[in-house]
Amino acid sequence: MKPNNIRKGVIIVCLLGIVACLLLLMPQVRQMIINITEHFFIGRKLKDHAKWHEVLFAISIMGTILFGFSFYFCIFIIRFIRSKYVNYKIVFSNKKSVATADVAQGRKRSRVVIKSYQLYVLLIIYLLTLGIRIYWLTQKDGLMVDEGLSVVLACYNDYMWTKNYELNRQYTGKEVKEISLCKDDSIKNVFGDIYRLWKDNRDSPHTNLYYSLFRLSLAGLKTGNIQLIIFRGGILNLIFFTVSFIFFFLLMKLLFVNSKLLQFSATACAFLSTATISNTLFLRPYQIQETMFIVFCYYFIKTFSLKKIFIHEKKLYINTKLILFLSLITAFTLLTGYYTIIFIGLFGLYVVFVNYKTKNYTEIGCYIVILCFSLVLPTLNLPF
Repeated sequence: MKPNNIRKGVIIVCLLGIVACLLLLMPQVRQMIINITEHFFIGRKLKDHAKWHEVLFAISIMGTILFGFSFYFCIFIIRFIRSKYVNYKIVFSNKKSVATADVAQGRKRSRVVIKSYQLYVLLIIYLLTLGIRIYWLTQKDGLMVDEGLSVVLACYNDYMWTKNYELNRQYTGKEVKEISLCKDDSIKNVFGDIYRLWKDNRDSPHTNLYYSLFRLSLAGLKTGNIQLIIFRGGILNLIFFTVSFIFFFLLMKLLFVNSKLLQFSATACAFLSTATISNTLFLRPYQIQETMFIVFCYYFIKTFSLKKIFIHEKKLYINTKLILFLSLITAFTLLTGYYTIIFIGLFGLYVVFVNYKTKNYTEIGCYIVILCFSLVLPTLNLPF
């Protein structure tokens, strides 16, 4: 059997298995399976449908992971067969030039095939983690107390914060939600709220960055419908999640250069974690904090070995663009939450420790300059 046929067979089997498992994430599909089982196979009603929903949901998660890893391991099998196939062509080739061309062409095709498979695996992991988040967002039918306050603060609403409802007046539930949550849908009001958040976000432990972005996501919305608010805020968090996913995988490529398995496994484990899923579900700054933490780690590791300031032939060279870029990344990380100071401080201690041991004092000074520059933006945006 030719390698191309094996490749197509593996792709079809694994993708069909993954699609079937992803369909099981839908409660309607699970209920349909339960009804078919009751009617055609056991001939009686099952006692606890909720329990069987949980079982099928667990099967869908485990099945998707299993098919994904099987797909990944099959890549190496196909690569081995293709290499044997190329060698076979070399042995029976009469001309050396033809054999050399076959080797080069075969290796090139193999690299393209492997890269495409790796992209498929990464796409499957992304769609799985994205699907889980979308599913739980659709199941969300209410706001936690802090999430409600996020809406109030983002829309710069006085109700539920500094203003009481009118005495001796009867409100319907719909009226209370409308005046307490998204009360104005004009674009002018959106930018007005963002300006007021820049002046005073009324939540001193947090900065105005997330609230400003959250207010933009609610632009044109005047409603007390919680589902619409969850939908808009959920889209914002899913965008941040996508950025997190991309940069986390790039970070794993830096850390595990020689192991594709660890790169994909670490990415899958990280974003199938209930902690990261919860970050996406809550309409709070947690998701943007996760995103900036990952982006900061990626650029810190990627640029750590690069010289920011150096002397060559008695001339001082300063990598201004890199310093400004790292300052911007650090500044946005600081803007995501007050405890990022500890997070960045730990990286600072690492910089001092490593460069002090190698007596590279100019790098220490460079990172101090980066930190000073990064403090400019938060100082301008933090309310006082």
